[in-house]
Amino acid sequence: MQMLKSWKADHDNRLTNMENSLTNIKKINTDIEKSLEFISQKYEDMQNKIITLEKQCKDNHKYIMSLEEKVEELYRNSRRNGIEIRNIPEKEKENKNDLTQLPSDLPLENIKY
Repeated sequence: MQMLKSWKADHDNRLTNMENSLTNIKKINTDIEKSLEFISQKYEDMQNKIITLEKQCKDNHKYIMSLEEKVEELYRNSRRNGIEIRNIPEKEKENKNDLTQLPSDLPLENIKY
């Protein structure tokens, strides 16, 4: 009978240890599930943010291209009414008045149209 009691006590002790281990495993498993849900949510948030940033980047690129086209058009329009004078030596300390006087000083027979 003593042997049976000893065996039962040993068996109860092992069962208690197994129940404690199982409880710990369940707790760890729950913690892992919570961590996995958190990481999954963060991953989805990051994906959405990346998609938003890529769209903004495309929109910014389109806007930059339109601004570059406008700048190019403005440059072409500003050059359209300009006069280019070649083969005239530069003066030192040339100013605006000197440049405006230049066309009137040119002989008209040398002007090509």
